[in-house]
Amino acid sequence: MWSFITEILLAVVLSVILHPLYLYFLRLLKSRRTLAAIVTIIIAVVCIFTPIFVIGVQIFGEAQNLYVSLQSEGGSDVLNLFASNISEKVDSIIPNLNLDLQSYLESLLTWISANLGLILSSTADMTLSLFLVLVSVFFFLKDGTTFTKSMIDLSPLDDDHDRELLSKVALSINTIIRGTIFVAVVQAAAATVGFIVFGVPNPLLWGSLTGIAAVIPVLGTGLVVIPAAGYLFLIGSMWPALGLLIWGTLIVGMVDNFLKPYLYGKGIQIHPLIMLFAILGGLAAFGPIGFVAGPIVIGLFESILRMYRKQPEVS
Repeated sequence: MWSFITEILLAVVLSVILHPLYLYFLRLLKSRRTLAAIVTIIIAVVCIFTPIFVIGVQIFGEAQNLYVSLQSEGGSDVLNLFASNISEKVDSIIPNLNLDLQSYLESLLTWISANLGLILSSTADMTLSLFLVLVSVFFFLKDGTTFTKSMIDLSPLDDDHDRELLSKVALSINTIIRGTIFVAVVQAAAATVGFIVFGVPNPLLWGSLTGIAAVIPVLGTGLVVIPAAGYLFLIGSMWPALGLLIWGTLIVGMVDNFLKPYLYGKGIQIHPLIMLFAILGGLAAFGPIGFVAGPIVIGLFESILRMYRKQPEVS
């Protein structure tokens, strides 16, 4: 089943997130589990998958337009001018540093081109994966209690330990979704607004990259906002550049300071550095779903260690 581990993990994550909504419809529909699961999935498709698809199409279009414009003769001249300006400023500060920014940017464009083609060619696979995820979510919601009981009965661990581990999985998923992904989405939205207001090209593309960068400790959103402000400065838009820096610092950068303490609540507490490597390790092991799977593995590992320490010593 390893070939479908991504679909299974994503279905588990969605099932945990949608479970409270499923319970609400289960009470509303007088314990009709099948109908409650179907209604929950329909709402998930309308409220989650449809907006993601629409925004994803827009981001893809912006990325494609950026690639085409940079590959054109005029875009190539702008790219070379931008790279040379950056290199000159860096050389004036650190004379002995050989920074070939133009080759780095060309390598980045090559990578973007290759992956855009991969995305286009994998549309059928993505459709099949989405179908498998939705089918899995349906059965996880409808028969989740039966699945859980079977896992507890078959597991060699004590039943209390099994319940603790399953509870840790649910808690980890809710913590990651609420405390990390939701905050990153809010920061991406705030950054996109700033990019639109201050005239940064392809704002949805750079806003989505800001959301990805938001999970990196310390640097976070600054990895995208600061270069964007630098771009505005280099093209002569000094006041928009200053405005974007202020917006990025006061609004985008401070969102997590206000939201995370409230959203994490009693969730799992993972140090930001461990969280970073958990996410990167999860991405390496599981692919895109590793963004959530990595921290879950860390949470389970911590729970197992705590269980081991509580066990009485055998003489």
